[in-house]
Amino acid sequence: MEVSFLSLLNDGSVSQIEDLIFSQPTQSQSQPQTQPQTQPQPQKEALKLKKGKRSKNFLIEEDMLLISAWLNVSMDPVQGNNQTHTNYWARIWKYCEENKERLESDRSANSLCNRWCTINEKVAKFIGYYNQICGRNQSGLTEQDKVDQTIEMYEGVMKEKFMFIRHWNAL
Repeated sequence: MEVSFLSLLNDGSVSQIEDLIFSQPTQSQSQPQTQPQTQPQPQKEALKLKKGKRSKNFLIEEDMLLISAWLNVSMDPVQGNNQTHTNYWARIWKYCEENKERLESDRSANSLCNRWCTINEKVAKFIGYYNQICGRNQSGLTEQDKVDQTIEMYEGVMKEKFMFIRHWNAL
């Protein structure tokens, strides 16, 4: 019976997967081995097969800390934009770790980066709609009226509720 890696993954049989991964191909007797194998075998313990799990949703406090970290790191005059993506998000992660105080958060730099991309995308679209509302130069509108019209426009066009009004205010 031939066992494929995909079928073993679907069945969830970890021990058979490890045997399939770590088994040596058999040497045919018609081709004698001329050189000894010098590549070390990977250790079975190094293989960690775990199912990815989704972490809990970000709290507003975590989002505000992320915004603060992004503002502080991105406006650092010493580093500026002369840093790699990895270094940039490592600095943001470090800032969040140092300033999280009572928050019990164990977010990775990648998780923070993904969350920031979501916040940035939604707020940028909101700002675009806000600029359209302000460009109308309607007399008699208060700032709150403009924000309310912007929320209405965002929800009408995007077909989703705007959940980032606090984020927009902070930025």
